[in-house]
Amino acid sequence: MNEAAGRISETKTMDYTSLRRTVYRCREQFPFAEYTALARSWNGRALFLLKLGNQADPVLFLGGFDGTDRHSPRLLLRFFEKLCRSFEAGGRLSGIRIRSVLQEKGVMILPCVNPDGLALGQTVNAHGVNLSENYKPFWEQRKRLTLPSDDALFAGKTPECEPETRAVLRACRRYPFRHMIVMGPGQNAVTAYAPDCPEQKAEMMQKVLCAAGGFETQPPRATPGAYCGAAEQFEAEFRRPAFWFGLKEAGPEAEKRWEEALVLACLM
Repeated sequence: MNEAAGRISETKTMDYTSLRRTVYRCREQFPFAEYTALARSWNGRALFLLKLGNQADPVLFLGGFDGTDRHSPRLLLRFFEKLCRSFEAGGRLSGIRIRSVLQEKGVMILPCVNPDGLALGQTVNAHGVNLSENYKPFWEQRKRLTLPSDDALFAGKTPECEPETRAVLRACRRYPFRHMIVMGPGQNAVTAYAPDCPEQKAEMMQKVLCAAGGFETQPPRATPGAYCGAAEQFEAEFRRPAFWFGLKEAGPEAEKRWEEALVLACLM
């Protein structure tokens, strides 16, 4: 059996049904990990949160803010499966002994923040809000850019008005995340959202993550559709670094490059 055929997370399409099925299969095969529905969307779909390792010192990985983004949920599910397999077997992933790392550090993965958008094949959630825009930083300025007449860019009636947004922030306020990684469509680049604290060394972390996969560094962007409100608020509220991984390419070679960056993010 080849590797792809043996994957739980191998699926021809990525929709909400296949995402849920993959989570359930992981739960059956890897019972040592933790699985929970962090919250429910407007239409009652679960925001699955997958946990592995020492949850006293975790990193948070988020994907699927845009419902038309099928790549980041798939990549994060595959990454979680590989972490579990390496943890169970005592093996290596990208040259790193995962069990040793996760005895001291932890990961939490929310592969799809916008399950309604994924199910409906639309950028916005079921309430018509772009979930990347529904955060406090710069919301007053950004609501003038994101009018209700353009559903794909609507920031919501108020910041944090959406259940998916509140769920992400509730997790951030509950768990002591060292940093946040947000994945979505982009240009194969890593953006750092860094508090003004030298000890965080976020710029160095950004360079290391880029070097791992041969990616470009990119400054934060305010362009509608490229803005990452979750990373902005995490940095502003918790004074810890957040990173945006902008995915452009699909396929095994690109996934291997991002996998190396994800493993390093677990270590840092």
